[in-house]
Amino acid sequence: MALEVEIKLQLSTTAKRSLAAATQQVMDYFHQLWPDTGAMAVIDDAMHDEPALMTTCMASQAPALLQNAYYETATQWFRQQDWGLRTRFANGQFEQTIKTAGQQLGGAHVRPEFNLPAETVWPQLDDFVTHCPELAWPDGTDVTQLQSQLQQVFRTDFTRRRWHIHCRRDLEDAEFEVVLDEGAVIANAERLPIAEIELELFRGSASVMFAFAKQLLASLPLQLGFQSKAERGYRLSKQQALSWQIAPVGDEIPADRPSRRAAVSRAVRALLQNLQLQQPALHQPTPTSAGPLSSTEISTPQSPTAHETTALQMDADAQLQRWHQQLCQVLQADADMAALAQRERRPALDVSYQQWLLTISACSVEAS
Repeated sequence: MALEVEIKLQLSTTAKRSLAAATQQVMDYFHQLWPDTGAMAVIDDAMHDEPALMTTCMASQAPALLQNAYYETATQWFRQQDWGLRTRFANGQFEQTIKTAGQQLGGAHVRPEFNLPAETVWPQLDDFVTHCPELAWPDGTDVTQLQSQLQQVFRTDFTRRRWHIHCRRDLEDAEFEVVLDEGAVIANAERLPIAEIELELFRGSASVMFAFAKQLLASLPLQLGFQSKAERGYRLSKQQALSWQIAPVGDEIPADRPSRRAAVSRAVRALLQNLQLQQPALHQPTPTSAGPLSSTEISTPQSPTAHETTALQMDADAQLQRWHQQLCQVLQADADMAALAQRERRPALDVSYQQWLLTISACSVEAS
């Protein structure tokens, strides 16, 4: 079993910047930092008076195609447990994975995962029973019956580039993987583009990896991600669009730390989701019909009228500010995070605000 600590950063597009252009900018940036294995690069954030990051590329891998199939039952058994079941074909071999319920700590994803070799694209649940005794199946689970009910619900096929990085900041250090994924989520003969960076911690200080992620946000056309590939696959398979998150009114601040952490994560997720939905200029991807996916295949939403835009914007701003104030109230009630509360800020999908949310996420991970 491995405990996955991951940060997701999505490539962003505008009317003047295609997905292909954003991807090339990311690749050029990484090549400039680490032209070959053993290359060292200093990333200095003098503007914010942050300690410099000393990075070393310990290894890199050529682009590899990863073909992934996700499985579920007609009753959504795995979704109900907040589990995921996947097989992956890469480098001529199959692998099967179960990811169990974890936590989304702001902009970070933390969850256990169990990986085993597989014979074919179809997963064998008995293998996990035999080889993963620490995997706690819910009481009363009939694994044989569950196996008979499996059906493939969506795929995620993408090309992955990898860099294994050692990063030092003052007396702290970390090793983590940086990957760039390009491809598509595929369900019901429709596709959604995948274009994102993932950082996964191997060892050391999570806060160092978060500091590196903040530098990427400042240097590249990226947005802090909040949806896993699996979540996007489930949504596409059910034809469910992202919806606006309404801020609760009059909620009491949780008294215990785990509940406060959950409230922080919920608010950060809602802010990121609403900010993305509020930004039609970002050309959010919409499903496209079957056929080869072009790196420029991004659809532009229908534009509302000027009157509709004003009304929607006023309500959106009020909701965002309410989520922001709720987040700050919870932060102030937590001794470890009180210093992060900034009530005077206005929510916006800019670098500074996303870096602030990422700092909150880092503190949540370190304290969990």
